[in-house]
Amino acid sequence: MKKDIEELKEKIIGNAEKEAETNLSRARKAKKRILQKAEDEVKKIKEEADEKGRSLFEKEKSRIRSKKKMDKQKEKLVLRKQLVELVKLDVEKALLSMLKNGKLNVWILSRCKELLKEEEKFFLIADKEYIDYLREICKGLNGISISEEKIKPGFLIRGKNNEYDFRFSVLAENIIKQKMGMIIDKIGVDHG
Repeated sequence: MKKDIEELKEKIIGNAEKEAETNLSRARKAKKRILQKAEDEVKKIKEEADEKGRSLFEKEKSRIRSKKKMDKQKEKLVLRKQLVELVKLDVEKALLSMLKNGKLNVWILSRCKELLKEEEKFFLIADKEYIDYLREICKGLNGISISEEKIKPGFLIRGKNNEYDFRFSVLAENIIKQKMGMIIDKIGVDHG
């Protein structure tokens, strides 16, 4: 009986050792699967984070490029506006000088004669500073009354139904609008 008990004991211990080995083997395999799954998950998360980082980087890079491009366009527009304003002032000064030295006489006279065909009577209006020049130019034309008002350099013509604006600031603006492409090319600022 002692022998039977010893055998039973050894059998139980053997079975327990086998089961322990089996459980240990299963635990190792489970540990390996869990670690592999965790590594795969870490790799996947890292790849997703890298991709998101690249995407965000590219978006930010694109945003910065767009902002730089817009800033450059704004600079060009500001420069263009400043240059056009300077050209406008130069044109206004040139027209005023031409009025004073008589170089606009023929042009002004032809405008007045042209408008007398449309309007039988009109008022030529100018600032006190320039009225004498215009009186001299229009001397002898019937149907024109010359009147003084506080206006910018140049003159207005008021007919029965229409008003024609020949102030030098307006003429300069019109000249610049008509010649904008050439002016921008000459002063070296991109169109836009």
